Order: sequence, then structure tokens, then C-alpha cells
Amino acid sequence: MAGERRALLIATGTYTDAAFAGLRAPQADVAALAGVLRDPEIGGYAVDVLTDQPSHQVRVRLNELFTTAGRDDLVLVYVSGHGVKDETGQLHLATTDTQRALLASTGVPAAFVRDLIDHSPARRVVVWLDCCYAGAFPAGVVPKAEGSVDVLSQLDARAGRGCAVMTASTAIQYAFERGTAGVTGTAAPSVFTGAIVEGLRTGAADLDADGEINAAELYAYVYDEVKATTPEQTPTRNDQVTGELYIARSNRGPRLDPELPSVIRHGLRSGLKHMQLGAVRTLAELADAGDERARATLRLLRDGPDPFLAGAAGTALTPPPTPEPEPEPRPRPRQEPAPTPEPDPKPAPKPTTAQQDRTSTSTATTAPAGPGTTARPGKATPVRPSHAAAARETWSTPRPPVDMSQLPRGLGNTPPRTMAWWGLVSTALGLATTGWFTGLLPHPDAPSPLTWAVPAGLVVLDLVVLGWLVAIVRRDAADTSTTLVRDAVAVRAVAFTPRGERLVHAGPPTVTCRSTVRWHEKPRQISVADGVADQIAVSPTGGLLATVHQDGAVGIVRWVDGTMVNLLAAPRTRVRSAAFSPDGSLLVGGLDHGGITIWRTELWGSTTGPRGHRHAVTSLAFHPTKPLLASCGEDNTVAIWNTGDWSPRATLTSDVPPTHVVAFSPDGEWLVTGSGVGSIEVWDTLAWRKKKEERWLMSAHRGRITALAVHPTRNLLASCGEDNTVTLWDTGTWRRVRTYTGHRAAVRSVAFSPDGRVLASGGDDRTVKLWRIWD
Repeated sequence: MAGERRALLIATGTYTDAAFAGLRAPQADVAALAGVLRDPEIGGYAVDVLTDQPSHQVRVRLNELFTTAGRDDLVLVYVSGHGVKDETGQLHLATTDTQRALLASTGVPAAFVRDLIDHSPARRVVVWLDCCYAGAFPAGVVPKAEGSVDVLSQLDARAGRGCAVMTASTAIQYAFERGTAGVTGTAAPSVFTGAIVEGLRTGAADLDADGEINAAELYAYVYDEVKATTPEQTPTRNDQVTGELYIARSNRGPRLDPELPSVIRHGLRSGLKHMQLGAVRTLAELADAGDERARATLRLLRDGPDPFLAGAAGTALTPPPTPEPEPEPRPRPRQEPAPTPEPDPKPAPKPTTAQQDRTSTSTATTAPAGPGTTARPGKATPVRPSHAAAARETWSTPRPPVDMSQLPRGLGNTPPRTMAWWGLVSTALGLATTGWFTGLLPHPDAPSPLTWAVPAGLVVLDLVVLGWLVAIVRRDAADTSTTLVRDAVAVRAVAFTPRGERLVHAGPPTVTCRSTVRWHEKPRQISVADGVADQIAVSPTGGLLATVHQDGAVGIVRWVDGTMVNLLAAPRTRVRSAAFSPDGSLLVGGLDHGGITIWRTELWGSTTGPRGHRHAVTSLAFHPTKPLLASCGEDNTVAIWNTGDWSPRATLTSDVPPTHVVAFSPDGEWLVTGSGVGSIEVWDTLAWRKKKEERWLMSAHRGRITALAVHPTRNLLASCGEDNTVTLWDTGTWRRVRTYTGHRAAVRSVAFSPDGRVLASGGDDRTVKLWRIWD
């Protein structure tokens, strides 16, 4: 739930102690502020007002407010009146019965308010202080904290999560007259509160015009307004808030229904066209399913001032045209054989009863013609499926994977420019050596060491270059891969779509989708959010990709057209890994602090999952047939979770730290993990125990294993690592089958094609390679 909005406004203008001057502004200011906060179109707060109340009433009401607040409530406290500093420099809020000599018992200490905030269940608290700081100390006494009252330090909540404090000024200097109790310094609070009221009422504080006013925007607006009116007064703030703390709505952006899912609200107000379009498409899907709130939101956007949102919403509200029935194909003229002479015709025999029965049965089994169609005699008329049914059939009907037997020609393993350059160097050295010996180049006439040293050096250099060229040729000849891509940046991840019609690879700052049916087509470049795409997860259904970025965000991309559907993030931490469930209904992200978060792909609503690791979750894998998820953490453990209630099933502890990647077999009978020191471990998923260790698995790679891939149909496992190699393993005997050595830097990712004929790999050498797996 969104929680309630509760506000307590405290105004004190009259005092029983003559040391405090009466104030006229608090009553007027609190009335104006209560009006805008109560307005359902602006604040929507339940507002309580305390005017000229004694200290014990103020304390009780503050205590009640913070104690009864719910976890999701937004609590706002506003105080207008005098603020007093005691001898130790502690701030007290003066009430109508406050005595200057008895501040501890008759005032409201700022530390009391701070402790209430610290122990309140409410996670969102806003405090506004518009105080005219005035105080008096007994004659002849010098305050210990001389000079200023630092309000922020005294209201700085130690548990400060979700607390935003804004004050009229950070420090007011005091002036005392020796031997008197009078105070000569005063302040006017109306400028500060007037700026708040004006900014909320007119929407001028909504600086980014997104329809919401957050704490940072309100402070920026109030600061400018106050400084323009009273330059000697400086409003201050101290926000300890995770994310944005929205205080009120404005009329400068779309007025969205607060009951809409937050991801839709944020998408529409993000200012990013692709996220706004994704939110509109989600609203359209909800509206088609009968959600009236979604339909009303689309109408609101269609009639709103934003032309982009108006056009997208109008398109979504326009019903699709009814497809016209396809005309029946004209039958081809039948080629009749040449007529042959017939004897004189005889009367045709009358059909028997059995022939009549067969004729009637054939006619009865013919399907009736639908509207707008004509039934053909003797043939059933097919029923044309609806668009929704066709879309479901697209993803639900199993289709054979794309045949990957024909690979493109690819690029040369060594760039031609490099070969040409060094060939030119070798030729130049050879010509220089020849010219020296033949006298074409000047050299000393008299015999000297230089006579032989120069040609000898040229010959040695030429031999070195030639040897290097020969080594390159031999290495390229040994590389059996097809170099598909040579990017300008490192390739961090590779993956195939479910049927293999696209090969996807990621590197900063784009994700590239390449057709495997028509290799010659220009690939589609998809720009990702700020940061580098580190991992790719492909949805088994729905045509979606999830790209995990180094800045902790997760981009959701529709690979068919390259549209960015959504941009997800976990609160207060970064996402390090991601995986789709086998049915595509869930996307799970592994977090930097050791937990997981779950997104439901229907509306992209998030749920905080369990935390089973002490360090970052670097890899996730779903069981292919059971509701189980394996999470691999840098704390050297693999946690197994039941995805029904997210309860723990088992915890596997590796003997070779740290574990880095995890994968299930296609039948789910075993689980394999790769470590940071190059070893592979195999686990039995029935007893959740390690299988027999083989010595060659303990040294699978020299360095960290970066990725694992399981063959879809055969007993093969592919691993890659920072030793620049890709290795195939027979999962029946767990012996090494083959090692591919074409990469020249660390290999970051491997993936089998769905038909099992090709293995793709990408690495820090900026290449994507295709390895043909023999039949």
C-alpha cells in the first residue's frame, strides 16, 4: 500500500513569559499551509493543527504522531515560533508556557523530536522549522556554545533513513545586553513559509515538471525565493533519503492515479521516451484486459499537454481496424483431356442406398461457413484465429530451432591492415639489406666493423619480422572458429534467442542483435542505459532481453524491434546478475549485498527476495523442470531456493573459493559451478552433494572461470576463463573433449545455439567467435 499522509502543524504566537515577544505570523502561516496540504489535488494530507498549546500537549501529540505512524506513512511536522538555545547550546522549541529559566521541563527539546523520528516505524519523515530564534540567559552568564544555533546537527536523525529536514536558516546570531534579560535579535518567519505555500499551491516548485514535487525540488525553490527577498537569511536542508521523497503533486505534469503501479508512474514521468512508451504499452495491455483505471489514464494522457504521450496514448486507445476477409482464391482452370468418342449414352443407374449415405455423410462433415466466407463443398472451412490468439501461438507453439549448419564467411583472425603493415616492414628491411650489399646504399669504402654490423642487424630484424608473420599465420590456421565481430570495445556477454534466430552480444555502450538466418543483414544496435552491459538474460517467452549494467540497473529490451521496454533497479544496492524463469513470468536479480529481488514480467512489479549470501550474488540459474533457483555468491556458497514461497532448500559450500558461476543440466539431475581459481565442481541435485571429484576438473582453467554453458541435447559442457580459452567437457565421463584457443584475451561469455551445432564466445579481445560443434 502507498500509506497515509499525516501532517502536524504547530504554531505558537503568544507566550506567558515576557522574555518571548509575541508573534503574529505563525497563525496566518499555519492556516495557509494547512490549506495546501489538505488539498487532495496537491498534498492530500490528514492535517492536525496545534495553536498556542503548552509544552506537555505538544510533546504528547508529537509522540502519538510518530508512534502510531505506519511503515509506509509519510509524516510531516511543521513548527512556527521561537527557538531557544540553552547554556549547553541545545535547541528547544518554545511553547506558550515555556519559561526561559526552565527550558528542560517547559520547552520541547530538538533532541526529543530527533529521538521520536529515530524510533518511529515511519520510513518517510519531513520536518520544516520556521522559527524566530530568540533566547535570554540570566544576567552575567556567558553561554557555553557561543555564537550560533546549528539546527541541522541537532535534528540529524541517527537512523536518518528517509528523513528530510528543512529550516528557515542555519544559524542566527544572538546579542545580549550585560545585566539585562532582554533580547535584541529577532527574525521574521513569514518569508520561508510563504515560499513553501506558494511553491506548492502554484506548482512552481515542480522544477522538472513531472507532476510531483520532491524534497530536493521544494528546497531549491524555497532557497531562491527566500534569498531574493531576504538575502541575509539562508534556508538549509539535510536530507537522509534513499531515492526521491515526494511531498506533493503539482499541475505541471500528468495527474496520475496514485493507485497505478509505481513502475508505470515512474515510467510516464521519467522524461525518457522509450520508458514512457513502455509505460503506455503496459497501460494499453491493462486496458484491453478490462482495467478501467488504465483506460482512464490513457484518456488523461491523450488530452494532456505532452505531445509525445498524447500521441502514444491516442494510438493505444484507437481500436485496431477489423481485418477484411481474404478473398477466396480463384481455382485454376482444369485441363480437361481431349474428348474421346463415346457410344450412345445410356440412362445412368440410380444410386444405391449406400452411395446416398456416403454422400450425405460427406456433406454433413463439411464445416459451416463463417461470416463473410463461403464454404467449399467437401472441404472444412478453417476458422481464422484472433490477433491475440495468433500472438499467443507465436510464443506458445513450439517451433524447431534455426538451422545453424551454414555459418558466414566471417572476418580474418588477424586484421588485414596489420598483416599488410608488417609485410611492408619486412620488405623494406629486405630491400635495405640488398641495397647495402649491392652498393645502392652508401657505406664506408674502407673495411670497418660498421661494414658488417649494419647488414647483419638488418638481416636479424628481417628474420624476426618474418618469424612473427609465420607465427601469426600458423596461429590463424590453428584457429577453427569463425570470427563474426571485431568490435571497438570488449564483448562482455553473448546469448542466443530461444529459437536461435538472433545472436545477441553486449559491450559498452550498446547491445547488438544479429540475424542468424540472414547473416549479411546489418545488425540492430540497441543503446543501453548509462554504464556497461555486463550480462544478458534471454526470456524463453515474450521476446525480451534483460541486460545487467555495471551501474546496477537492468534494462528490459524487446529484441524483435530493439525497443527499451523498461529500466529496473533495486533499492539501495546494485544488481549484479539476472535470470528469467523457464516460463518467462519472473525475472530474478542477484544483488550486491547478497540478496535477490524478484520482478513479475507482467507489470514489472518488484518483490524483495531472501538474502542468502554475505557478499554479491554473481550468477543465477533456474532448475529446468522444478520450481527451484540456484544463486551463487562470492561468499563461496550456492543457495537453492523454492520459488513458490522463496524458502531455502539447500546450501552448498564449495571447497575451492570463490564460486563465480552456476548452471543446471538440461534434465536438472546435476548442477555445475565454476570458481575464481579455475576449478569446476559438479553437484547431485537429488541429495545436494558433490559428485566424485576428478583431478582434471580441479584445474579446468588457469585463472577464473567466467562463464558456463550446457549443450541443449548432448552431454557437453562449455567453460571459458581468463586464460583466453574455451573448453568442451563430456558430462558423461567429465573428461576434457577439446580446448579452443582462438581468443587473444580473457573470454567472458559462451552460449550454445538452440540446435546445438554452434558455440558462440565473446571476450576482451573485442571479438565474437563461432565454433562449429561436430555432428
